[in-house]
Amino acid sequence: MVLNFKETYEINDLTIPKNIDYISDIHGDYYFITHTISIDDIKNNDIENFFNLIRLNSFNQDNKILIISGDISENNELTIKILNVLKKFYKYIVFIIGNHDIFITNRIEEDDYENNSLLKFEELKRKCKDLENIYLLDGGIITINGVSIGGTMGWYDGSYIYKYKNQYYQYNDKRINKDWLTYIDGRKIRGIKMFNEYFEYELEKLKYLVSNSNIVTTHFMPTNNQKHFNPMYLQKIYESMNQYFCFNGIDKLEDEINEKLKHWIYGHSHDGIDYEYKNIRVVNNCIGSWVESNMGKNSKFKEIIID
Repeated sequence: MVLNFKETYEINDLTIPKNIDYISDIHGDYYFITHTISIDDIKNNDIENFFNLIRLNSFNQDNKILIISGDISENNELTIKILNVLKKFYKYIVFIIGNHDIFITNRIEEDDYENNSLLKFEELKRKCKDLENIYLLDGGIITINGVSIGGTMGWYDGSYIYKYKNQYYQYNDKRINKDWLTYIDGRKIRGIKMFNEYFEYELEKLKYLVSNSNIVTTHFMPTNNQKHFNPMYLQKIYESMNQYFCFNGIDKLEDEINEKLKHWIYGHSHDGIDYEYKNIRVVNNCIGSWVESNMGKNSKFKEIIID
């Protein structure tokens, strides 16, 4: 099922545990596709074994609700295959897209999606429409046993670079956009002309979600404060990329945030950050690349405890 902007759906199922697992940045392309393996050649057992390994590392293997905060894979067919395998472990799966999910990766996709990433997203929506108990959120909210989960990809807004790197006023939107076009998103996300164009599209969804959800999930970190970054990424070699990993969300949306919003789950940053900001627990649990996860051995499903 797909829940678009302001669409809602409610499930009451007292047969399942109330706590919720979360993960993101599965990047199935890294693990299940090589130059000799096509999507059709990937065996479900290989995917299942990969997630079995991750579940063995997890504290609680009984939870039946999973939230995925984007970047499942760069191929819609593989994304559906991964979701269907995860249904063997979870009764309900809630997910959003990330930047990698809408990359245009080759000339075939350029033709198939008319060189427009949003058309690739629309195809994924069509493929998810009839999936049982799998919910793709694009500004919608699903409520399971009284817990409302709202989700949308989110996007970066340029606020980080203006806050920390513009003391000599050398940056403006035009300059930032020139840099963005050399970054992987600027090269592989098609149909968007300005780096912050998609944020304006997402902002209205975010206002709605924070007003009506207990849990919000976005792909990008909802704060632009350096103290919320892994110190490694504050080094000069990485710092110019931080603007593509966050947006000024919780501060900007403070007037819309309802008092029952207690958790914000995000992806994109492969570092497992967990912090509290303005009474909201902000958490991240990315699998990341095969090097970062040690082929899954260093990864686990984390859980949110529902009181």
